[in-house]
Amino acid sequence: MAIEFVTTRELTNKAGEVKGKVRIVKLKEQPKALVDYTCPECGFSEKRHELWEEPLVIGEGTKRKFLVRCSKCGNEMRFLKLKKEAKKKKKK
Repeated sequence: MAIEFVTTRELTNKAGEVKGKVRIVKLKEQPKALVDYTCPECGFSEKRHELWEEPLVIGEGTKRKFLVRCSKCGNEMRFLKLKKEAKKKKKK
């Protein structure tokens, strides 16, 4: 079993407080990724499998973005690849 993609992030709510987290693991042999998250807005935690395509993954390569939607409150948690996110913070 080879890992194609893995990330673990802390998520902030609208007030700017770190209240949530997300972990995504995608194995090369499987068409679905494991998404484990805690919503920063409502605190709802869930583990689920999602297809490795839109709306979870948007774009290709370095322009790849991720979108995880909370099943309870509908909050959209968006984030970039870590390398792209670091460049964006450096510019600010």
